[in-house]
Amino acid sequence: MPPRAKRISKVLLLCCCLFPALKSLIGIYLEIFPTVTYPLGVIIMVSIPLVTWKLLGLSRRDVFDEIGLKRTNCLRGLASGVVFSIAILGAYFAFFKQAIDAKPIAEKVQSLGLTGYRYWLMVVVISFWNSFAEEYYWRAFVLGQSRRHTGNAWLLCLGNGLLFGAHHVLILLPMFSLSLVVFFAFGTVVAGAVWSWQRIRGHSIIDCYVSHVLADLAGFWGGWDLMKSA
Repeated sequence: MPPRAKRISKVLLLCCCLFPALKSLIGIYLEIFPTVTYPLGVIIMVSIPLVTWKLLGLSRRDVFDEIGLKRTNCLRGLASGVVFSIAILGAYFAFFKQAIDAKPIAEKVQSLGLTGYRYWLMVVVISFWNSFAEEYYWRAFVLGQSRRHTGNAWLLCLGNGLLFGAHHVLILLPMFSLSLVVFFAFGTVVAGAVWSWQRIRGHSIIDCYVSHVLADLAGFWGGWDLMKSA
């Protein structure tokens, strides 16, 4: 790739990396028509890789290779997902259940219109659909494009994890103190880095997805349990 084209490619990749944070800023943090802007943001996230792969002229096999779509027994995904779930719920019951003020969380959930059964509908959508969209975007598209610029596995995992964690900051800020936002966001950075490592090691993207689903379900269960005391 010519140097100028490579520079342009890096800038475009950075823009793609920052788009999920913009989506969260508009739809969740600022609540600008969230029922429209957030789903629209997810649709754009799904579309960006498809357009990019088309412009790059990749074949279907090339795309599947970049995505990491391959057969798996899901044991690797289940293993890392169980570890994350135990860490999340263990930390919640050991340290956070009595220490976190549930009122801001309940107010945010109510502000978004996600009370009652709608909360659990949101849990299903976020845990099963949004997790898929995020793995497809971050560990398939962004990681695949990043590997065109560097082969340093540590840099790839750390960079993907940090950028993945960035948009979670905007989701967490209205509900938690700054210190807890930093702590929880760091957890998402670690998770993103681990899932990137799995992909670099040749694990199926399906394993990353399964692990992601279990981690999300654990987090949302903790949130529900906490709001019962609000």
